[in-house]
Amino acid sequence: MKLVSAVMPTRGRAKWAAQALECYRQQTYENKELIILDDSEDPSFAVPPSIPGVFYTAIDKCRSIPEKRNICGRLAHGEIIMNFDSDDWSAPERMASQVAFLEES
Repeated sequence: MKLVSAVMPTRGRAKWAAQALECYRQQTYENKELIILDDSEDPSFAVPPSIPGVFYTAIDKCRSIPEKRNICGRLAHGEIIMNFDSDDWSAPERMASQVAFLEES
């Protein structure tokens, strides 16, 4: 089973980021990690998540979303990198479905 790195660039979205983190926790795909990059004076997480496989990094300079995704990609360990936006809801099977689709194609 391939390691999937979900990347979540975020900025000042506490309510949405908490929901996205819960969606990540509910994913049925087991071999996963979440890379969160936060670049806000008003962080999305007042306290960094202390969940196994979740890596939180705060930076002090605001960056564009593409820049933050590139940084997340460099921090990722997975063979597959998947966007996991901080303002999106994801079904529990999302990661498993996307990995299955990639492996079939």
